[in-house]
Amino acid sequence: ACAKVGEWPKALGLLDEMASASVELNIITYNAVIAACEVGRQPLKALRLLVDTGSACIESNVITYNTAISACGKGSEWAQALGLLVDMTSASVELDTSTCNVAINAFAAGCQLDKALGLLAEMASTCVETDIVSLLAAVSACRKSSEWAQAL
Repeated sequence: ACAKVGEWPKALGLLDEMASASVELNIITYNAVIAACEVGRQPLKALRLLVDTGSACIESNVITYNTAISACGKGSEWAQALGLLVDMTSASVELDTSTCNVAINAFAAGCQLDKALGLLAEMASTCVETDIVSLLAAVSACRKSSEWAQAL
């Protein structure tokens, strides 16, 4: 519920309360709090939570990474989003269409046209399916970089 309205301080507080009460935390709990940080445009808090999952020996999944990448895009941290793509590969978490879409959007938000189009091309070469969201994100990157001709 906190995630839907961006109540990231409340979500973080609840996470701390759960940990203090010795409630066993799992990836679903962390994903919910990372989502609250995403909606609240708190990418650095989302990234800290992602690190915390590893410290707690909780295996992050594609949802964890996708949400953190999206938080980076919404918080103008495109370089962090790029780093998470690398981290996913290192952690053997498979990139999917949603992962690439949120990353392309993060690159678009940061006016990183080459990275956005490069990832779109990589999707094709690695057999990750592109969809309408992928293409619209790439067009958005072209628009934000004032490179309309590439969108055509």
